[in-house]
Amino acid sequence: MVFSLIMILFCFYVFFYSSLHVMMVLLILESFVLLAAFNFSMGTSWFSFVMLILVSVCLGSFGISSVVSNSYSKSFVYFSYF
Repeated sequence: MVFSLIMILFCFYVFFYSSLHVMMVLLILESFVLLAAFNFSMGTSWFSFVMLILVSVCLGSFGISSVVSNSYSKSFVYFSYF
């Protein structure tokens, strides 16, 4: 159950990572799913560690997309290539 949830989140993340212009929608949706999964599994320490890693990856990708969009003056041209 837990492994299938993690794999679904990973596949969803990889699917939407190819287009950076939907990163905000992905981050909001994935944060809700991660918070719900974290609330259901407060007893296991390894699952909390996996959730922490996933949240860190999400925040890192958000930071990368923010840096990329701020560094280019025509960010819509960059996002249209994906």
